[in-house]
Amino acid sequence: MVILFTLVDSYIINGDGSQSTAVQLTSPNNLDTYTRNARSAIVGGQLYLFGGNRGDENTQLHRKIARLDGCAIVELSVQLTRDFIAGHEALAAEDGSNAIICFGQISSISDCDVFDGSTAVSTFSSNFPHRYGGLGHFNGKPTTVGSAETDGFRKVESLENTGWTTLADFSENIYGHDNVGLPNGDMILIGGKDNDDDSYSDAVWKLNGATGWTQIGTLQQAMAFGTAIIEDNCIYSFGGLSVDGGSQNPIQRIDLAQDNTIEQTELLGSTAGDFAFPILLFTDFDTCVAN
Repeated sequence: MVILFTLVDSYIINGDGSQSTAVQLTSPNNLDTYTRNARSAIVGGQLYLFGGNRGDENTQLHRKIARLDGCAIVELSVQLTRDFIAGHEALAAEDGSNAIICFGQISSISDCDVFDGSTAVSTFSSNFPHRYGGLGHFNGKPTTVGSAETDGFRKVESLENTGWTTLADFSENIYGHDNVGLPNGDMILIGGKDNDDDSYSDAVWKLNGATGWTQIGTLQQAMAFGTAIIEDNCIYSFGGLSVDGGSQNPIQRIDLAQDNTIEQTELLGSTAGDFAFPILLFTDFDTCVAN
């Protein structure tokens, strides 16, 4: 399921891209832009949405936590401890017991919260600002790469039990990419926008504890400001903002071999329109299908 920041445009697509169907979701006050700039994570088996800006001046929504109950988005009474307007990221713990929400804009640019399904509390702030730097698991630890902020260019950090630890800089000066953790502890980095020349990347990188960063392949099309999700040996990448501000964003699948090299990348289709950071959820194909 692909939930976009205008709910009416959300859809469900099968794994080979051959069939796509509209879905019907409801939100508080039937606000179609309720999910704008929100990020998501699955905690306790349920999909939660964090922060964002629905397009009005209600600043309380920058701290919102909402849950997908069936086909209805329901806002919780508990809130995040600070504003996460845009540029932030959410990542579920590997056991699904909680989620960490980090970065963003303005006051929350290096800050993080932890949400356990009922409460949200602040936790360690990163050493560098990582707006649009993403979060993924590397060796079981939340890890972020780069930033749209100068002080965070190329910086890589992992969250330990005692706080954020700085790793070796990444060679590319990018942001708006996707970080995806693999079962063996490696982390994949996909696409992104170059801070130096504003170009979009088609590169796929892997971070390994022994060998460091290695470019392991390329996408069929460059992308940035999207979302990626993994199932078994397949990573699905949904582009968010098109290179030229046009009307199409690529949907691509990366098939990994047993040694986490790339067997192939395939272009499955495209999403019509610019919808930054779509919310992705694996579900049955008939879930919330519009009548």
